[in-house]
Amino acid sequence: MFLVEDGPHKSLLCSLGVPRKSILVMGAKGNVIKKLKDRPGDVGIVDEDAGSIHIQPHELANYRETEKGEGVRLLVRQGKQGQRLIVLCPIVENWLIDRAGQASVGSIPRTIISQPLRKD
Repeated sequence: MFLVEDGPHKSLLCSLGVPRKSILVMGAKGNVIKKLKDRPGDVGIVDEDAGSIHIQPHELANYRETEKGEGVRLLVRQGKQGQRLIVLCPIVENWLIDRAGQASVGSIPRTIISQPLRKD
């Protein structure tokens, strides 16, 4: 199961082929991290939110970075339960725009990224 912050994160996973039924929208980074604590084997996806460094969830201290790529970090919770946290840097919208640029897709209007999810 994937736990995500909001609609743009859900849209990203759906575009990668993850079934909607496998995605829970939690509404905030803190909610994702808090709920993930009690869900062994699940994966959370959040934004880095570097500007809000002083209000990061305390539970985040229980995660250690295991891999780092261009604009993405993989954190794993200490212990044996296997929770993983994917952190998009700095936020999902900017991350998508950067990836599109690197793939020579061209520019993506910000209005497309901020569109509400379709109910299909």
